[in-house]
Amino acid sequence: MALKLLTLNIEGDNHYDTIFPFVQKENPDVICMQEVYKVDLPHLQEQLHMEYVFLPLSNVTADNPYRKAKKGIEGVVVFSKLPVVQSGSCYYESQPVDTSIHDSSPGGERRGLLWVDVQKDGETFRIATTHFTWSPNGSVTALQRGDLKNLLESLQDVEPDVLCGDFNAPRGKEIFDTLATHFTDNVPKDITTSIDQNLHRVKGLQYMVDGFFTDKSITVNDVRVIDGVSDHCAIVGAIERKL
Repeated sequence: MALKLLTLNIEGDNHYDTIFPFVQKENPDVICMQEVYKVDLPHLQEQLHMEYVFLPLSNVTADNPYRKAKKGIEGVVVFSKLPVVQSGSCYYESQPVDTSIHDSSPGGERRGLLWVDVQKDGETFRIATTHFTWSPNGSVTALQRGDLKNLLESLQDVEPDVLCGDFNAPRGKEIFDTLATHFTDNVPKDITTSIDQNLHRVKGLQYMVDGFFTDKSITVNDVRVIDGVSDHCAIVGAIERKL
């Protein structure tokens, strides 16, 4: 049986009314989420009925224009209804970061890679997620280049079967396309944006910034990019180990 994986930037606590019914309908084995409040994890676990591993990246303590409530520690999380046999994480930012005031700006959030080893039908899969460095207007910055260098070095050590998350860098430009030289980009080529055109605070953005990458040893089927869930689209796919 294939492992069903979902990745989604949930934008804090702004979309629980759409996220929970969506997850219930999709019934994934593993969920990778970005922009998750630590204080909300018990509520999420109660709704999703999954175990989780969390990596803190920022501390939302100040008023901001990004629809972020001042609820403290925020980061990335992996939820799994499958046995987690091992997990790990690392930070890869190339410059010092002050996380005391989260503003989604360059240098305003730690950059980390979180991964889990899960088992399904006797097969172990290593699934990793991240929330990569933001830049204005989909541009490529020196900070992103430095962080990407460190991320790629970390990925060499971790060797994930799947790398997913919000990469804050559009497909067709240097950062996303460099990752696609190391992994297979499984998002259908006709998808031009993963920014929800109705739920995102900025309208009309055409950036394919969320990724569902896999190692060459993995087969992926039924990849879908689904709007109406959060300010970013959800990406769902089924993975199997190649014979």
